[in-house]
Amino acid sequence: MFNCIFHRGGEFVRDDVLFYRGGKQTIVSDIDLQTWGMDTIDEIVTGWGYDKQHYRIWGAVDGKDGQFFQVYVDHLAEEVAIRAIGEEVDGHLYLEHNQQHVLERDLEFREPVCFDMC
Repeated sequence: MFNCIFHRGGEFVRDDVLFYRGGKQTIVSDIDLQTWGMDTIDEIVTGWGYDKQHYRIWGAVDGKDGQFFQVYVDHLAEEVAIRAIGEEVDGHLYLEHNQQHVLERDLEFREPVCFDMC
């Protein structure tokens, strides 16, 4: 079992490094690794009223400030959970919302769309 903090309602910003600014954090507690995957993530996020065709989910790269990886398939969602369980910390997922027609959920993007402050 693990907890996952969803960062939502904010935006990605680049100011030397990429970070998530604003919004709110919602903790989902006592998640079973056996049921965790993209279907569960989509169920949680759409339950908050987000349209599945207009968001992407990102995880932070462990130990690398400003680096994120897109969570778009089950094994990437499991990486977030396994790290959280193994290190006894909360998992963190970041919602990039209001994207124009995210048609291919299986298409990997290298980094989130962000506001560049540089």
